[in-house]
Amino acid sequence: MINKITLISLFLINNISFSQDWNNIDIPAKLDEGYKWELHSQSDDFNYETPGNYKNLTFKNKWVDTFHNPWKGPGLTEWDENFSEISDGYLKIKAGQKKGSKKINTGCITSKVKVKYPVFIETKVKISNSSLSCAVWMLSSDDTQEIDIIEAYGSDDQNNEWYSKRIHLSHHMFKRSPFEDYQPTDDESWYFSNGTTWHEQWVRVGVYWKDPYTLEYYIDGEMVRVVKGIDIIDPNNYSEGKGIYKEMDIIINAEDQTWRASNGLTPTKKDLKDIKKNTFLVDWLRIYKPVMTEEFVSLQKQKALEKAKEALATNIKEEAASKKEELLKTIKNSKNSTKENFSNNDSIPQVTKNTIEKEFFTDSSIKTNQKIISNSLKTEKIVAEKSLNKESLTKKNKINIDYKSFTMYKTNDENKILEIASDMSINKIQLLTHKLNIFQEFLVDQKITKLNVSELPKGFYYINVLFDDKLATQSYTAKE
Repeated sequence: MINKITLISLFLINNISFSQDWNNIDIPAKLDEGYKWELHSQSDDFNYETPGNYKNLTFKNKWVDTFHNPWKGPGLTEWDENFSEISDGYLKIKAGQKKGSKKINTGCITSKVKVKYPVFIETKVKISNSSLSCAVWMLSSDDTQEIDIIEAYGSDDQNNEWYSKRIHLSHHMFKRSPFEDYQPTDDESWYFSNGTTWHEQWVRVGVYWKDPYTLEYYIDGEMVRVVKGIDIIDPNNYSEGKGIYKEMDIIINAEDQTWRASNGLTPTKKDLKDIKKNTFLVDWLRIYKPVMTEEFVSLQKQKALEKAKEALATNIKEEAASKKEELLKTIKNSKNSTKENFSNNDSIPQVTKNTIEKEFFTDSSIKTNQKIISNSLKTEKIVAEKSLNKESLTKKNKINIDYKSFTMYKTNDENKILEIASDMSINKIQLLTHKLNIFQEFLVDQKITKLNVSELPKGFYYINVLFDDKLATQSYTAKE
């Protein structure tokens, strides 16, 4: 009986560990028809335990226990790994006075995997009752592009009352030298909800980084802000017209920000002694990428095949019409020449001439010959269409295999060359636009090939690799 109870307990524990906290929460961002959301590997439900001073492998597989470069933080901030821990199902970012110093120690963690548009990121948090900033944000490796998923200041100090009732939903575009910083300053960048004091409750905050020029912000599943267009994304042209396009790290931290400290909005030593008051809680962080459904991929391929079939039929028709006209012209010229020679031949009796002219040179005889030509061309068209239908059936019965059947990566020569490699011999490579129209096609007879992608217009593409009876597909984004 004890063994049975133990087994049941283990079963329940295992199922809980594999059941993410957000499983029954809908993704509020909407996708175009034919796409679905796919969970990204960096997502974390924090349903494991790891102390501040010694992080375990579960943590280290997803996170780096510091900022993404050696910088220790703004103002009085000094990030310290001892001030981030995971316990009770939460990531806890704590803050406290550094011993023997005016510095403020807080926690800061950085994702091991970068993300890039299109991507939806949502987190469930409870900000601290502190003047420190509590933030979940994204930052490019060169510190020139930033998206703030949530940035909030929860202190109930009377000088912080305006901020305690707002969540900052914003982004930054930077120039590093000389340093310049742009971020939107419109009222909607500070979200306000009926006087809610945000440190008093849990809140879900998400951003859909749809493309370089579009950000959608969500609070508790409701879209509350849309930032769209280069005029608000990057009006100073720091990105040279490319918008927010760089890969980014995800960062979760607390910090003492210089601009707030200079306005007296910084925690006192007394404030920092209350660890509960200075703990930022994160329940989970989920990340999703849009991918095409199998049905939609199949439908698009079928449409492409039908379009190819239609184009081939048009070519056959045009070629047949051209051939028909050419044959009729040849016959007409031949008949005219023959008729002239025939009529001028005095050695043929007139009665015989009359009979031959009626049989070969009248309008009705020419129409008969035209009909013969037309029937011949129809037969030719039927044969071609049968061949096409046979080809369509063959393509329909081809076996789709996993995209892992081939790998592709940029070479080092300024990212202008895309190398594609497979364990199997490749017959053909197709480069398709996001609408699955064939952009380029290459015949190949080897296991490794290189494509020059330096001239591609920026955007989203698909790479089809065809083997003897199989097809594998991966997505590709051209940056320039």
